[in-house]
Amino acid sequence: MYADMLREVCRVEMPSHIRFVYASLLYHNNPIRPSALDLWLEFRDQMSEDYQIYESSWSYQIHIGHIWLHFG
Repeated sequence: MYADMLREVCRVEMPSHIRFVYASLLYHNNPIRPSALDLWLEFRDQMSEDYQIYESSWSYQIHIGHIWLHFG
């Protein structure tokens, strides 16, 4: 269910909105199957496409920082 929703969002939205939807999902729900980590691993590339100008390991850290700013 959650993975299907994120797949649909990835088809039509920009990475910043995909991050927002992912963060909202984690904040308002407690995804167990698939877990938050499973969703992250499946969609991290789509969520960080706008950071791909940075070195790969940094792009994920910057992405996590943006999620934290929205809901931290």
